[in-house]
Amino acid sequence: MKRIFGLTFMLLGFLTCLQAATTYNITSNTNWSSSMPSYCSDCIINISTGVTLTLNNSSQCYNCTFTGGTLKITSGFAFSSSSISNTTINASTSFNMWNSNSLDNVTLNMTSGSLAP
Repeated sequence: MKRIFGLTFMLLGFLTCLQAATTYNITSNTNWSSSMPSYCSDCIINISTGVTLTLNNSSQCYNCTFTGGTLKITSGFAFSSSSISNTTINASTSFNMWNSNSLDNVTLNMTSGSLAP
C-alpha cells in the first residue's frame, strides 16, 4: 500500500510539471489586457505580419516566445527569460528585460522611457 501511494504521488508530481505551453495566435491588432493573462509563463505568442500586440499593462511574461509582427509597449512590462524574434518593438515607456532574454532580428524603437536590464 505504501508503495502504491508513493508511486501515485510521484506520478502526480511528474504530470504537474508537464504542463503544455499555451499558444496565442494574434491575427488582428489587440491589447495584451484584453487577450492575455496578466502573468504568462511558457507562452508562445505568434503575431501575424502587419499586426500589433499592444502591451498596455504592467504584466510579465516568463519563458515566453514572441515571433513576428509588432509589440507596442505603452505601460511597464517585463520580459523574463523570453525569446523575441522577427519582431519590431515600439516602446513609449520603460520596460524590463530580466534574466536571460534572446533577441533575434528585432528592431527596437523607443520614443521615451528606458530599457532596464
